Amino acid sequence: MDCASFERWLDEGSPGARAREAQAHAGACPRCAAAHAVALELDALLAAPPAAPAGLADRVMARIERAREARARVPAIAAAGALPWWVRVAAEPAAALALVLAGLLLWTHDLAVALSAGALAGASRWLAGVASGLGDSIAAGGLPAVPHVWTEPVVVLGLAVALAPALAWAGLGLYRWSEALAQPRARRA
Repeated sequence: MDCASFERWLDEGSPGARAREAQAHAGACPRCAAAHAVALELDALLAAPPAAPAGLADRVMARIERAREARARVPAIAAAGALPWWVRVAAEPAAALALVLAGLLLWTHDLAVALSAGALAGASRWLAGVASGLGDSIAAGGLPAVPHVWTEPVVVLGLAVALAPALAWAGLGLYRWSEALAQPRARRA
């Protein structure tokens, strides 16, 4: 066996088939003997179970507990980040969309008024159809008169804009309620 064959034998994991031949070569070659000694030492180190320093687990668990306590002491707003609340709100996609829509509404006020007037006209036609369909069930005086201020397109638009956040909050509440129902019982408890 030569030095190259000995190195291949070591790389293959020192198979037993050529062990005697390799031992004989390592006895005659000081370079291969040193490589064989290093390989035996490495095998011994890898075979021994790793030993953690004394008290490592206790130190790690104490550090985790200190981190939990520190996180519990931090207020929720400060934990969310170093940015002011109004910056975090403006960065939310829903808030950004609401700001864009409000800007568009203010920019195209005439269009919004025309659209609300068209919607109001459609709603009044629908109400007239319902009233005429009920016919006999409506008192002889007909439907009570709606005050003129509630039929103004600007008022209708204002009410729609004012009710939009309430509808959004109601939708979010409905979503969270249905999400809680969809969770498995074990996770709810």
